[in-house]
Amino acid sequence: NPYKPVASKDKKYDLHHFRSLNLFGIHLDQIKQYCRANKISRITLTTSSNEQIPYFESHGFKIENNTFAKSAFEHGWSVPMYLTCT
Repeated sequence: NPYKPVASKDKKYDLHHFRSLNLFGIHLDQIKQYCRANKISRITLTTSSNEQIPYFESHGFKIENNTFAKSAFEHGWSVPMYLTCT
């Protein structure tokens, strides 16, 4: 049941409230395959909060290394992240 609440001790990240279907990793693998096949070198996303950063980092995303990203992180704004597809 993807709607089953997750116990505090079992949370993998701060916003992990429900069990879910764990589809993000499956979709990300398909996106990476598409990117490799089409010579796309980078996937980007923007978090809606700093609490999401550990989740995306667990999938290999990194915070962009620029002034905007650093400022966004410091203020708790939407943070740009990327994943290299090689």
